[in-house]
Amino acid sequence: MWLLVIAFSLGFISGPGIHHFAAVRPELLTQAALYSTGAFGSFSLVSLFSQRRSFLFLTGIIVTMTQAMCMYHLIGWMMGGTAFGLGYLMCGLFLTCLWIIVDTQMIVEQSERGHRNVAEHALTLFLDLFKMFIKIL
Repeated sequence: MWLLVIAFSLGFISGPGIHHFAAVRPELLTQAALYSTGAFGSFSLVSLFSQRRSFLFLTGIIVTMTQAMCMYHLIGWMMGGTAFGLGYLMCGLFLTCLWIIVDTQMIVEQSERGHRNVAEHALTLFLDLFKMFIKIL
C-alpha cells in the first residue's frame, strides 16, 4: 500500500514537468529513461560484484557533500541569486550515483543478516532510480 501511495505522490508532483518535456521534446524522455536504466544497472552491478561492504564508507562522503550543497543553496538564496547551475546539477547526479552503490550494498548486507523486507528494499531502489531519472531529465 505504501509503495502505491509513494509512487502516486511522485507521479503527481513530477507529472506536470514530465508532461511538459513530452510535449516539447518527447525524445528527451526516451533518452533519460535509457540513460537512467543503464547507469542504474551499471552502478548496481558494481556494487553487487565488489567486495562485501567495500563501498559503505561512501556514506560519510555523501552526507558531507549534501551538507555542502545545502549550504551553497542557502547562501545563494540569502544573497538573492540562484544556486542551480550545471555544476550543482552534476554534483547532485554524482551523489545520486553514489547513493545507488551504497543502498545496494546496504540491501545486500541486510538480506545476508536476515532482514528481508522486500517492500522497503524495492522502495529504496525505486527512489534512487526515480531521482536519477529526474536529474538526467
